[in-house]
This record gives sequence, structure tokens and C-alpha cells, in this order.
Amino acid sequence: ISFLGNFFIIYPVLIFLFGLLMINTRASSDKQLCSHFSISIQKKCATEVMNLSAHLESYGDRFPFNDEELKILLRCHRYILSPASFTEGGEEPFLLKLARGSIGDSVSALAKEEKLAKVRTALQAILPTSFFGVLSVENNNFMHPEDFLQFMSDCGRRGAKVALGKIFDCCSDDDGFADPMELIDLCHRLVVAARFLGDCLLCGNDVIPVLEPPPSMVESLRDALVINEGQYLSSDTQNVKVDAETFLVWSDINAPCIHATLLTFMNELVFPDQPFPEFLTPVVLPDLCGQGSGIFVDKHSTQLFSFACMSHRLGGKWYRLYSSDYDGKCFNRLQTSFLGYDGPTVVIIKPTNNDNSLFGAFTAHGWKESNNFYGTSDCFLYQAMPRVRMYFPMSTGSENYMYFNSKTRTRSFDGLAHGFGFGGDSKKPRLFVSDFLENCFAGGTGSTFDDGPLVEGWNEYFDLDVVELWGVGGENEVSTALAARTDYWKDQETHALRAKQVDRLQLLRDFESGLADSHLYFHRGSMRGRHDFQVDSQHGGYKLERNGNDSHQA
Repeated sequence: ISFLGNFFIIYPVLIFLFGLLMINTRASSDKQLCSHFSISIQKKCATEVMNLSAHLESYGDRFPFNDEELKILLRCHRYILSPASFTEGGEEPFLLKLARGSIGDSVSALAKEEKLAKVRTALQAILPTSFFGVLSVENNNFMHPEDFLQFMSDCGRRGAKVALGKIFDCCSDDDGFADPMELIDLCHRLVVAARFLGDCLLCGNDVIPVLEPPPSMVESLRDALVINEGQYLSSDTQNVKVDAETFLVWSDINAPCIHATLLTFMNELVFPDQPFPEFLTPVVLPDLCGQGSGIFVDKHSTQLFSFACMSHRLGGKWYRLYSSDYDGKCFNRLQTSFLGYDGPTVVIIKPTNNDNSLFGAFTAHGWKESNNFYGTSDCFLYQAMPRVRMYFPMSTGSENYMYFNSKTRTRSFDGLAHGFGFGGDSKKPRLFVSDFLENCFAGGTGSTFDDGPLVEGWNEYFDLDVVELWGVGGENEVSTALAARTDYWKDQETHALRAKQVDRLQLLRDFESGLADSHLYFHRGSMRGRHDFQVDSQHGGYKLERNGNDSHQA
């Protein structure tokens, strides 16, 4: 009985002590396990960081992207291959995948949805189905990051030829030919879509204007086939198709910036928060900033796209310096607008005798009064309608780039052209606007710029319907050039005031000495030599002795 009593007392105590021992052992084991797990997670993260750094270094050596861009692209690639890119309605469009994958985790859900809504609008209302249809086919080849990065590099980062080839592939048929209208239309829509995505004032529900490719660019590309092949492949010019080589050659001559349309769009889609690469230039549609024009109907005029493709300095905000429709056909007003403006400008001319003609010149040099030519090789002539053509300075040509001579007082005997112009010579510039704003001239040949018609008649005299001068090159250049023009006319006003102020004493001395011709002191000369003439040195005059002591003093 004593033994059983002790057993029932001691046994629970032993059980309790054993339980405490097991709890401490389990806690120690769990603590060690958590410690090992934490260490393994840290090692894994460190390994992933090291792998990412190694990948970035490797990819950075092979692909034209910086580290931040590579991180975004690798995130896009992971999303493209993930099951999340497949919805109940099927697979997402490839461009929407790119947009969704490029958005970082730090972006709010609302901002993310707003961006995706704009991308959906761009896909549905702006971009043609042929574009993302071809890209969706290529999407199947992106199993490896290198393939995806190579594709993104070809969309503008590998040079003009590769980018134009990608654009051509989006429009070509099985035989390797493409419709010129589809090519120009795609390039135009890419730029419009890029502006739509990048404009923070627009949202996904905004109405998109009706988009049509500039007819002048389409006709110009069709003509390129005639130049290369000698004749159209079909008698129906509306159904003419071009091959890739023709498209490349035409773009290089008449639209040097059109290859960057694809780059501009892809950069705005995938890297909206990253600065544009310094070694590349986007295509930006000209912005008239609400200023009226006698040439462009409105800010959505398709003709503006052809100017954007001529030079990157013709993109962005324009400042109207002169318009004959708004400032009147007056050469004095034109001269006030031109002279002293020290920045890039584009002259646009519409003649009266040809409603379907538009031409002019671009120059990066400032305007000044001179009876000699000046300027730099950045200057070029162009035809914008009925076809787009560009005429650059010839490598072996003269340097008669630009000319402004308004000194009408020399008209009767100097034999020079009075007005402003480009190319040719000072007696007859190749493109010339007279100071009467009539009887102007547009030639097709010259010693400075490439030969080719500015108007369809090659060499044609014309009267002006509309002439406009726009300051271009960006806000900073325009502001600097406008300040230079203000200083120029202040100096001119100062010189004019000085010319009106006469030193009366000096003028009197000039008259007296004979330096200035005048009859004021003519009688002195007639008096000198007479026997009764005496100089009065004391009073600065002279005496004439009359009747003895009677004298006349002056």
C-alpha cells in the first residue's frame, strides 16, 4: 500500500517533468530549423541577385539596353511565359502582355489599370491588326530570354535597316511584297499611338481622330518603284506593291527618320518612365500649340507626319514666326519676323497656280541681312505635296545655302535678287521669294542641292498663296532664338536713333571747312582775295574796308 501510494504521487511528477523536457527540446529544434530556413532563404536571394547581376552584365554586353531596361525586359519575359498571361477568354495580345509585364510592383492598382486601358485603346482604335498579329506569331519563339531580347533589339535598337525590315514584315505578303499605303499607315499609327500612350492628359476613353496615311508619302513610295524598276509592275497604280529593298532606299532618301517610328512606340510601351536613350532619337509629331495656320487644317493634319519623318528637329512644338494668312502679305512684316531669329526654321510655301503643291526649305542657321549666301549643310529643300521629296546639299556642290537681301535702294544697279531664297546664285536663287511676294521662282536644278522638282513643272514662276515661317527644334532652341531676335531689333532701333541725332556744332564746322557741301559760307570764298578784305583774328571773322575808316565786320 505504501509502495502504491508513492507510485501515484511520483508518476505524475515524472510525467510532468518529461513533458517539460520534450517542450524545451522541440522549441530548440524549431529554433534551429527556423534559423537554417532563414539562412537558406538569404542564400537563395543572394544567389538570385548574383545570378541577375551576372545576367545583366552578360546581356548588357550583347544587347543595346542599360541595366534598368534589362530588368524590365526580363520581368516582361517572365510574365509572357507565365500562366497569368492566359485569361478565361484566351491568351492576351502580345503588346498587352508587354505592357502588363513592364509595370513594377510599386505601381498602384489604379495607375496600373489606367495604363492598361490606354494600351487596349491603342490596340483597338489606333494600331492595325496586321502589326500585333505578326508580333503574336513571333511570341511563340520567346522561350529563352536571349530570343526575346534579340526581338526587342530589332525593334529600333539595331539600326534603321533592321527596324525598317521589321516594319516591312508586318505588312508584307507571302511573296515578299507590301502595299505602300499599308507601310506608311503603320508608321503613322505607331507615332500616333506613342503620343497617345505618353500624353498624361489623355485616358483610355478618349476619342481617337480618324487616321489616314499622308497621300503624298504613299505616292512618293509608289514612284520609288518606277525609279528602281523603270515601270510599274501593274497598270493599276493603286494596287502597286514594293519590295523591302525599294522601301529601304526610299526611306533613306525621302523619310530619313521613319525607321524610328517602331522604336518610339515600343519605348513608350515598355519603358514609359525611363529616359529615351541618348544615342537614339524618337519621331515626334509636330505640335502647332493651338496656333493658326493657312496650310495645316488642324493639329491632326496628316501632312505633319511627313515633316516629322524629314528631320528630328521638325518634331515637337512649333512656333509660328510669320504667316501671310494671319500677318498679311507684307514683306516688311516678313522681314521683321525673319531677321535676327537665330535658330532652326522651316519655310512652307503654297503657290496660287497649283492647289496641290506644297514645298519649301529647312535651315538650322539664323537669318540675317546679306547680299551674299550663308548657312550650313544642315539646310535642305523639300517637296511635301503632291509627293514627298527631299533635296540635300551635294558633297561637291557650292555652299550657297540661304540668302536674304532686302536692300531695295540698290535694286536699280546691283543686279541682285531682292528677297530671300535658297541655292542657285545671288542673281537667281533656285528657290526664291521676291520682296514683292510675287513672281517667285522654284527651280529643279542647281549647284548646291540635289536635282529634282519642287513643283511638278520643275522650273516654274509662281505667285504666293500662302507662305509661312515656323521656328522649330524644341522649346529651348525656340526661346533662345526669339530672345536673339528681340536683341537684334533693339540694336537696330538704337542705331536708327543715333543716326537721327546730329551734333550741330560739328555740322557747322563741317560746313565751314567745306567738308559738308553748303551755300551757307559761300560768300566767304568770293570775298577772299579782295584788296579791302582783312581777317579779324580777334573775333574769328573778317573785315571789309569801305570809304576810309568805315568798315563792315562779319
